[in-house]
Amino acid sequence: TASSYLTMPSTTMTSLTDECTLSFWLYIISWNTAYATFFQAGTGGAPWNNYVFGVLRNSQTSKLCFTITNKNNTSSSASYLTSDLSTSTWYHLTFVYKTGHCLIYINGALYEDYTTTIVPKFSDISKITIGTCNNISSYQTNCKLNDIRIYDHALSPKEVKLISQGL
Repeated sequence: TASSYLTMPSTTMTSLTDECTLSFWLYIISWNTAYATFFQAGTGGAPWNNYVFGVLRNSQTSKLCFTITNKNNTSSSASYLTSDLSTSTWYHLTFVYKTGHCLIYINGALYEDYTTTIVPKFSDISKITIGTCNNISSYQTNCKLNDIRIYDHALSPKEVKLISQGL
């Protein structure tokens, strides 16, 4: 994704209501100095207020971030992983949202569990991109993404563990 990206039909997520799961394998070749967006489902506008559901790396903190935004894009809830992911290593990442409850898994193990009052409005999604921001800015990173899955339900811890083991 250093020089390319993928788009998905917005209908992939617009029918979701109060829960979903995003799961994928990530191999970071090198970090760029700007923000790096791995997955973004949003409204296609300016990069910082259009996330409905996204995974990115914040250049100011060098932390991986799972973010959701409410219908009006005025309030967001973000969780920053406390340690940066290393280069030259495959990671299985899973992000679960279920009505105000967010779970982040790394390699099948629960990394963070937090609650939020933010309710993403999935029906507002007009663009889904993998490997860059929705506005196709320069916020790409030099990485490999594999086996990207979007579920219309919250995966159980057992399901996350099995998927991270390739089952």
